[in-house]
Amino acid sequence: MTNYPREKWAGIVAELYYLSVTIINVMRNRSFLIIAAIFFTLSSCEPDTEEVALDGKLEFILSDESSVHSGGRAQEDSLATLVASLVDANGDIVLENTPLPLVDFGGAKVTEPIGLPTGSYTITSLWLVDKEGKVIYATPQSGSEQAYLVNNPLPISITISEDEVTQITPEVLPLEGSTPQAFGYAFFSFNIIPTFDFQLATFELREDTGIQLTSANLTVTNQDGIFVSTTLEATTNKIRLPREAGPYSVSITKGGFNRFEEMFTVDSLLSHTEDPIEVVITELKGGGTLTLQPDATTGKDAVLWSFYPKQNMGSHEDVQAQNWFWIDQTTRGSGTRASLIDFDLSSIPTGSKIVSATLFLYYNQSSVDVPITGGHSYFNSSNAYQLNRITGPWQEDAVTWNTKPQVTAINRVLLPSPSSKYDDSTIDITGLIQDSVDDPENSHGLQLSLQGTDHYAAVIFASSDHPQSTLHPKLVVTYHQ
Repeated sequence: MTNYPREKWAGIVAELYYLSVTIINVMRNRSFLIIAAIFFTLSSCEPDTEEVALDGKLEFILSDESSVHSGGRAQEDSLATLVASLVDANGDIVLENTPLPLVDFGGAKVTEPIGLPTGSYTITSLWLVDKEGKVIYATPQSGSEQAYLVNNPLPISITISEDEVTQITPEVLPLEGSTPQAFGYAFFSFNIIPTFDFQLATFELREDTGIQLTSANLTVTNQDGIFVSTTLEATTNKIRLPREAGPYSVSITKGGFNRFEEMFTVDSLLSHTEDPIEVVITELKGGGTLTLQPDATTGKDAVLWSFYPKQNMGSHEDVQAQNWFWIDQTTRGSGTRASLIDFDLSSIPTGSKIVSATLFLYYNQSSVDVPITGGHSYFNSSNAYQLNRITGPWQEDAVTWNTKPQVTAINRVLLPSPSSKYDDSTIDITGLIQDSVDDPENSHGLQLSLQGTDHYAAVIFASSDHPQSTLHPKLVVTYHQ
């Protein structure tokens, strides 16, 4: 049988699936042998695949075990990035000279965990880079001049297990006076993104207790979307950002307190590498927190489908976006799906200041599309997605692709591809909700769509029509008057 690429198989599976559904609808009262033949063809023509493996994670840790061969504490303190290459059990490249930022944690330096399907992998290269982009440590390759100095030269075999973090502590040697060839490398090739750190401390001001350090939620964005979304501790926090991606909007929120938001240039943040930015947040005077998670009766959402541009899908159990390939009795071709979703914000008084607004979307494992897409899917292209404010009216039981309302790109939220096929999503939409409260006549909810146009990409969440109420979209808004 011909070995097609993965995206080709996705198209074949999609065509056969929708063709079988069509035949079932047309031939429902006739012999089931035709249907059996279709499914026999589907099962016999699919490439040999195993069940989709659940994700585990890989994390690199640089501790005393790593620095036993090091060149001194000063060099260790300057480490900024670990660069690694990784192949899977079939020899396919998973990482290729990929820079992984290092962060301080419990006296060690660690990388953010990398999500990987369960299975066997091999680390084929690894070196460490300082804040100036200079390679200062490396793990030698087996058979190289420096290999005898470590217990475990490369390549190193590892196993990723389901729902576990595999932690690797590599042995590294300083490059002082050595060449890449002495470590078994032809050269060190990589693209380091220049970064910088700044310090940030948050204080709360209460009438009864005065001012004191506090924990809070931090979001840092630029024109391309969210760079940092984390919890600040009640101390001075160090934040790392790409140097070339500014200016940055810094937003700090905490329940019961006014939102802080300010735009900073990179130069202004660099002036706080030692002395922290000190932000004081004040107590809310009036207002409250509104939590909305409507059901099929009170909720308002719908799917739009360019393949059937006149079809209303207001009772669909998904909030989804797709670029895919479909087929019916007379037509076949690629198409697009987007979704509309609206929440009733009428209880928030006009003129209110939105302190925070968070949208929770939950992956829909039971979606009728999951057998085709395999979950959030990016077979052939990115499934990065976006949220835009809807400016025109629409009715859940009437809207179609042809009658879809207008949207605006003002304060749109750009979101990266989900980190796994089954991810839920927590999204800061404070700007969109503020705009909706400020201009209710021209605000009719949100449109979810993919950022790109290439097919075989999808994100699939549950709608308010899903039978499991805990999966319905949820919006939490904190505001003050």
